[in-house]
Amino acid sequence: MKNKWIFVFLICGALFLSGCWDKTEFTQVSFAVAMAIDKTQENYEVTVKLMLPKEESQNGDAQVWLVSGKGASIYEAIEELNNRSPREVYWGHMSLVVLGSSINEDISGVLDYFSRASQFRRSEYIVCADTKGAEMLSASNEQSEVNAFYIYTLLRDMEMRYHDAAVDLNDCLLQRNYQGRAYLLPLLGLAEPNSINKDEKAPYIKGAMLIKNDKALTELDNDDFAGYRFLKCAISQGSLVTDNPLGEGKLSYNIKKSRAKLSWQNDTLLITIKGTVNLTERLGSGEAINEKDSERKLMEESINRYVEKKVKACMEESVAQNADFLYLGQWLSVYHNREFEQYDDENYLKELKIEIKSDLKLKFSVLAD
Repeated sequence: MKNKWIFVFLICGALFLSGCWDKTEFTQVSFAVAMAIDKTQENYEVTVKLMLPKEESQNGDAQVWLVSGKGASIYEAIEELNNRSPREVYWGHMSLVVLGSSINEDISGVLDYFSRASQFRRSEYIVCADTKGAEMLSASNEQSEVNAFYIYTLLRDMEMRYHDAAVDLNDCLLQRNYQGRAYLLPLLGLAEPNSINKDEKAPYIKGAMLIKNDKALTELDNDDFAGYRFLKCAISQGSLVTDNPLGEGKLSYNIKKSRAKLSWQNDTLLITIKGTVNLTERLGSGEAINEKDSERKLMEESINRYVEKKVKACMEESVAQNADFLYLGQWLSVYHNREFEQYDDENYLKELKIEIKSDLKLKFSVLAD
């Protein structure tokens, strides 16, 4: 019996002392940080931004590679990409998927692939591009050598100020379970550089693409996208600029908080924008603004007219495209089912009487709660 236990001890010791025989060294892998998907008539083209870590003894930052692969399917394109990659690709740190303009017409194939691919997380941001997606990853700018991080930071910053404005893969996949649902994907464009020392263009958020049933319906500019954010997002630290109702020039405000509220009154769907704004700047000439109730009232009226105009323009586009990105049909069927039964299941947006009201309150002090 004693010899038996000695034998077991020796076996266990050998296992612990054997080391990680199948380990992969940190410097033997590359980390995918972003992916762009484009399409020709015959093939998909997948472009990936890779970071290649260096050993501690090596000087300088991690090397960045841009690798592409083509194939009849996304899976085949990634297989070719893997064969061309300088190292084994690790996908766990990827944070961004860019859909090129050739994909925007029908993204069902992309979402179908990601719904089955187990190596990807579902928390990656997904955006549309107004040009080839690979151009967005290859564009450089003075803020970041690894452009994918720059785009990710743009989206993350927008999400912090306008919660729910950015979209991740999981959001898109959830939408596929609801026929007829619509949503907006942020749309990237290439802007002129901010630095006089560089001639490359830099990505920026130019608006949004309205998606319904995995197909792009129309492009919304930043004005319509601003209306969408008032309708859909919980806003904090946003901004707006209106004409000065007290004199010349314009006034700038900080949106302290804002949220849309739905109610049903007299066969009318009322969407009310509630929240508070702070006065931040007087732009142009004019007398100083005093904290008078009369001036506050004029400024509040100007603010609310501005918001109502933006929101109405966005809602008109939603109705024109018959795209319910606010899920009004779901809200009405749950809370006002009896009244909602009279509306057509496919065209209720065009039949609904919708009223928009902005009820934002002004506070003069930026330190006010």
